[in-house]
Amino acid sequence: MRTIGHRPKRRRAWIGLVGAAATLAALAGASSVLAAGATITDYAYSSTYTTSDPQDAVCAIPGAVLTGTVTEFGHGQIIESDRGVTVHSDDEMTYHLVFPDGSYVDGYALSHATFNAHGSVTIYTDPVVEPRTYYAADGQPIGTLIIHYIGHITYDSLTDKVSSSVDRFFVTCT
Repeated sequence: MRTIGHRPKRRRAWIGLVGAAATLAALAGASSVLAAGATITDYAYSSTYTTSDPQDAVCAIPGAVLTGTVTEFGHGQIIESDRGVTVHSDDEMTYHLVFPDGSYVDGYALSHATFNAHGSVTIYTDPVVEPRTYYAADGQPIGTLIIHYIGHITYDSLTDKVSSSVDRFFVTCT
């Protein structure tokens, strides 16, 4: 399933897992605080890009190829200790995407993700709430939709096995 302004959910979660690992490596030299045997490093990021994304019809909104701008931003903490690494992040996304007829959608996604790497097992948990509003070309609202999602990706470096699960996924239309 594809969502407006997003990569497929599994790919988005995998990219998040890889991104968290890359963040750890990139921020190794960042300022940090030593607390009770743990090193705590704060980080922040922001990225804006354009997208052209085919969408399925949902909630009486027709399917089409949408184009527009997406901005992703967030902040968090990396906690490193002799037991492993934990990353807590608050991630947000805003987007404005346009249908070929001039109608458009404005959306916002919020995630409080956790990345845990302790021993051979790494777990990435990504809960997302994503409300969006659809507008006619003249700016009049024509509908809203909220995506609710909680997913996990687990990697075991001893077996090289990756597994994923979706605890919740549903859409609310109004």
